[in-house]
Amino acid sequence: MRNPYSPPISSNLDAPSEVVSRPFAVWLLLFILLAAEALFAYAFIRSIWLVGPRLSEVSNPLGLAQSVILRLIYFVALLAIMTSIFQRKRWSRWLGLVVIASFLIGNFLRADNTHYLNEAQAAGGFVGRFVIVPLLLSWWAYAFAFSSKAKRYFISANAA
Repeated sequence: MRNPYSPPISSNLDAPSEVVSRPFAVWLLLFILLAAEALFAYAFIRSIWLVGPRLSEVSNPLGLAQSVILRLIYFVALLAIMTSIFQRKRWSRWLGLVVIASFLIGNFLRADNTHYLNEAQAAGGFVGRFVIVPLLLSWWAYAFAFSSKAKRYFISANAA
């Protein structure tokens, strides 16, 4: 007989019985971060390959060292974010949410240099940028951090 004063089983998210598979929103963020990491690594290696033979011509070696260190920190930070999400760390749910929010902020702050043929296309671009993309990113953020499957996914790390 179940204790009538205990909370319902559905609301008890601290003790999941099975390991939950990764939600699609998590896979999507991991794929985008992996693509960004690969592109960043390629650009970093290419810049080192171009600057390396001309190291004696560098006018500001301290600035070059600072640039290389900042790029390595960025690379390691992206790698840490990806591994924490992959390992189902409880706090990585919020870190992934920060990444998705940074996509949204970047969408609003980027310069729009698009040239449209008429005002109807310009209105469509405006609606896409300021209405549709934020709605899609909000939906992605909900599916990543606040849906029931996502909550079970990030909480099941402690039980596994």
